[in-house]
Amino acid sequence: MIGSDEKIEKIKKTAFDFLLETGYEAATIRMICKAAEIEAPTLYYFFKSKKGLFLTIRDEMEEDYFNQVIDLNLNKEETPEEALKKYYKFCIQYTMKNPDKTRFYLRHHLFKPIELRAEIEERIQATTEGKMQLYGKYLEEAILKGEIAFTKEDAFRKYTSFIDHITFNMIFSEWKPSGEEIDKAWDIFYNNYLNE
Repeated sequence: MIGSDEKIEKIKKTAFDFLLETGYEAATIRMICKAAEIEAPTLYYFFKSKKGLFLTIRDEMEEDYFNQVIDLNLNKEETPEEALKKYYKFCIQYTMKNPDKTRFYLRHHLFKPIELRAEIEERIQATTEGKMQLYGKYLEEAILKGEIAFTKEDAFRKYTSFIDHITFNMIFSEWKPSGEEIDKAWDIFYNNYLNE
């Protein structure tokens, strides 16, 4: 007989697969329970609802992502450009290593289920604030050095949009950029687009 921890992980893994492939609305408790070989009361005991299960999966993914970002050790010894480029490259490597997690995240953020819209919007706001704390100071430093010709808020939007655009292309066009392409895209973005 498997323990509670193993059961919880099996439920989350099974639900993740359904939520990724069919989306939140189409993935039913019955489908998830059947595939996980459990009864519905077991799922409700651990997660309370389908919404609770989804948010648990989503929040754990985001926590893991931010822990990896923290492990990058962005520090004051790096120039602003080096720190910003390091995070950009991390995002690309994360997407390459975790395409399903990235697809899951994009699917439910681009096409928010009505039942989850408020919770997802709240989490997107928290994520945005977290990212601003992580690398906003590097944007400010680059602005002070004259490397970026925008306000911190505009530079932040351009920087995150640039990374999101590349991530989106990697996932939906199955583009696997080479190291040279990654560096070239960065050089064009940082030395031209941020100085327009």
